[in-house]
Amino acid sequence: MRATLKHDSSNCLNCPLYQQTNRPYVPTDLMAPGAMNADSVDILFIGEAPGRDEDKLQLPFVGASGQLLRKALDKYVGDLSYGFANVVRCRPTEDGANRPPSEIEIGFCNGYVRADIAQLKPKVVVLLGGSAIAALNPDPTEESWVRGKVTKARTRSAKEHECVKYVATFHPAYVLRSPQQSVLLETDLSKACNLARGFEDINGEKGESICLDTVSKVERMRDDILNLGPEGRVGFDTETANLNRVGDNRVLSWQFAWGAETGYVVPYHHKLTPFSSGELDQITAILQELFSSKEAAFAHWLIHNAKFDVQKVQRFLGIKTLNRPIFDTMFTMYLHDENRTKLGNQDYFPYALKTLVHEFLGFYHYDNEAVAAREGRMEDLPWDKFIEYGGMDGYVLYRLADRILELAGRYAPRMSRFATRWHSRLAHTLPEVEGNGIWTDKRQLFRLQGENSPIIQRMAEIPEELKKIAEVKATNKYLVSKDGRTAGMKTLFGPKEPWLWNIEKKDHNVALFFEVMEL
Repeated sequence: MRATLKHDSSNCLNCPLYQQTNRPYVPTDLMAPGAMNADSVDILFIGEAPGRDEDKLQLPFVGASGQLLRKALDKYVGDLSYGFANVVRCRPTEDGANRPPSEIEIGFCNGYVRADIAQLKPKVVVLLGGSAIAALNPDPTEESWVRGKVTKARTRSAKEHECVKYVATFHPAYVLRSPQQSVLLETDLSKACNLARGFEDINGEKGESICLDTVSKVERMRDDILNLGPEGRVGFDTETANLNRVGDNRVLSWQFAWGAETGYVVPYHHKLTPFSSGELDQITAILQELFSSKEAAFAHWLIHNAKFDVQKVQRFLGIKTLNRPIFDTMFTMYLHDENRTKLGNQDYFPYALKTLVHEFLGFYHYDNEAVAAREGRMEDLPWDKFIEYGGMDGYVLYRLADRILELAGRYAPRMSRFATRWHSRLAHTLPEVEGNGIWTDKRQLFRLQGENSPIIQRMAEIPEELKKIAEVKATNKYLVSKDGRTAGMKTLFGPKEPWLWNIEKKDHNVALFFEVMEL
């Protein structure tokens, strides 16, 4: 069922945008799988402003970006009722094209969407894009509201369990321009639908960080891990004085987790370590046994950016190869989605652990400790914060690995097998290669980089050889027929058609592999 929600427009008469457009405003659109109740929805999606198609059809989110949102939502919404609205209800235009609404326009109009929220009493409000977040942010104390974060807002009379939950995510128009971000939008849509059904994601909750400050506690941890069965997995991470791999560095702590709730921190060469030099020797021996014992039967180690942490085991514990395979959560996330980008933000690291747990777990408890870690200032943190941070790194690995396998779906067994059987070997080999370096003949290196380089010459020959392959010829013909500049027209001079196919262009390779070869 479908319905629209309209309000009194008396305030619109003073709005400069309404005076400019002189068209009816685009009302809120309500949808329900059964009977429609215009006084209640489970989820309300709020965007920026109508576009051309929305203005023409007098419905929100019906253009290209709206269709993308609705199609993605179909996977998760099920029996939930939902609505679509905008913080500005008339189309802002400039020279016939869409433009972002001004603060004045938002100020005149967003009272209507607030009235929608008050009337519809949604369980979840999804803010789509920056304008909606800026206009309706339920937590003004939060200067930069992170995408995917859930914030609870309550009225004065509401009880805690009646709080409206707000979720911020991308506007679908942005995803339309950057398709690689669609997985994040869908993650947020799934989260919003689960929240509307009353399911809280426990992955976003803070666990417990325990400092193992005696030798006997470290021994007990070693025994617990070595007694894990073949279904067990162990999260492992290190905190170091800096990010150097070869130069001066120290391991401040080792941290472990074999469940999703608790992380264990073993202080090592931290300036506040509780261990004497003699006890540190004992700790070293215990850790050496933990990483090398052939009695270990658990499935694998869980490590994020395994190359870095394995190098610490090799360097400070003298163990070349860990006793169990490695499941690297950075590598497996790359296997799942190799197109994650910086989003134009220099402080955004798409495959960093902190970024991934924000986006895929809704875990927002690192605060400024993440900055200290990135800048190599971990030893400057207060002791309790240091222990809490280290423990988090252990148990969130456990949660992130499960989420990655969940995202991989039917490919999960193959992903896990590839990571633990093949990439695991590289995680042991590459740190040693990088640490040792390699001998190089500089004269030969300069030759290989010069104009007469056999490598460069061979690279120039390969495209010419590819042109002779039947499938590549067919692809070029296909591209010529689809090219908007020629629309398949024959050349003016001679029967030879132009050559368009280029091995360096992704869409040309897509045409070769999928359209012509039907892979």
